[in-house]
Amino acid sequence: MKIINDLASGAVKNNKKDALAIKISILLAVILLGTVIFIFYSMNIEQYEYVKKTIGDYHVDIAEIDESFYDKLKNDTDIEKVSLNKIINTDFNAVIYDHGDSESLLGYEIKNGRKPENSNELLVPERFLIKNKEYDLGSRIIENKKTYTIVGVYEMKRQRL
Repeated sequence: MKIINDLASGAVKNNKKDALAIKISILLAVILLGTVIFIFYSMNIEQYEYVKKTIGDYHVDIAEIDESFYDKLKNDTDIEKVSLNKIINTDFNAVIYDHGDSESLLGYEIKNGRKPENSNELLVPERFLIKNKEYDLGSRIIENKKTYTIVGVYEMKRQRL
């Protein structure tokens, strides 16, 4: 056993320069690997932030699922709200469109009036009517040579933080 220790000790003493070069190489490899991982992580975060800014991080549309998958989504603790729209084909060549509770997905609640049904109708926040006393439900607003009618007033729902 002593001979192995002597050989190992002799090899370390004779190859101090090589050992230093190996240690420096390992250090540089670790720094390079860490830098590459940091760059890819930063790119991934940047892509997520871009999608979040342009599209949002709150809304997903999944098509052609069955009710068991819908139940999984509804029971998932990470998903706050879910709405299911169904297309039902009947035996009489009729199609029934069953729209889920999509209004619960919205970030507001209609207090007065209704949702707009065409492009010249507006749904305005309650604070707009408070700041602009001259407007009320049914009032007309002219903007860029186009006339809009206020058909509803909404209040923002409080978001969970």
